[in-house]
Amino acid sequence: MKRLVLFLALVATLVMLASCENYESKITPLDGTSLSTYSAMVDNVELMGLQTADGKHITEPLYCSNKVFHGTVEMTYPGTGSCLYAVFDAFGKEIFPGKKLYVTGVNNPDSLSYLRLGTDDGDYLYFPDMKNKPLIGPMRGRETSVDSCGIYYRYGEKLYGFVNFSNIDILEAPADHVYTYKVGDRGFVIAEHGKRGQQSYKKYELETGKFIGTTLNSNDRALLAKAEANRRASNLMISKTPTPESK
Repeated sequence: MKRLVLFLALVATLVMLASCENYESKITPLDGTSLSTYSAMVDNVELMGLQTADGKHITEPLYCSNKVFHGTVEMTYPGTGSCLYAVFDAFGKEIFPGKKLYVTGVNNPDSLSYLRLGTDDGDYLYFPDMKNKPLIGPMRGRETSVDSCGIYYRYGEKLYGFVNFSNIDILEAPADHVYTYKVGDRGFVIAEHGKRGQQSYKKYELETGKFIGTTLNSNDRALLAKAEANRRASNLMISKTPTPESK
C-alpha cells in the first residue's frame, strides 16, 4: 500500500513537471503603455509579470491580474481579494517599490484624473496625465475636490486644508473655507477662518506657500463675493427641494 502511494505521488509530480515544461508563456500588450505582461507557472498556478516592449522582465511573475488607468499599470497580488496592488508608470517604474497598495482611480477632466494610493504612511495622490506626474502626500485628510490649482481636503467634518501640485501643504491651520485663483502666472490661496460675520482671512502664494498677509485686495473680495453668492444660491436650491414631509 505504501509503495502504491509513493508511486502515485511520483506520477503526479512527473505530470506536473511535464505540464510546466510544455507551458507556453502568454504575452499581452498593455494599451496606453510601452509594457506587456508575460505569464508563467508558479507552484502549478498561472501568474503574470511585467516586461518591456523588447521582452526584458521588469518583475517576477508575482501577480494574478492587472488593469491600466490613464497609462498607469496596477498589478494585483494573488490571495488579497483583488485589493492589493503594485503600481507602475507607463514605462515600468514602480511608484512605491516593494509595497502593497490599496488603489482607487478617480476620473476628472483636464488631465486631473488621479490614483489614490493607500500605504501604511497614509494616502498619496498620483496624477499620471500631468506633465511632471506629481505624487502628492501623505495627505492629512481626505480630498474633497481637485482643480488646476491643487487639492482641497477635509479635516474632520467642517475644516479644510489645501495642497498645491508641488506637494506643499499651504495653510498654517485648518480653515472654514479655502479659495484659490490665478492672475496671469501667479496664483493665490485665501483661507477663511471663523463664523459668518466674524471671518478673518489669511492669504498665501499658491506656488510657494509663502504667507502674504491678512489684507485683501479687490480681486480677493470679488472672489469671496462670488463664492458667497454661490453658497446662497445652493442653499436656496436645497430649501426648495421638496421633502417627503412637505409633499
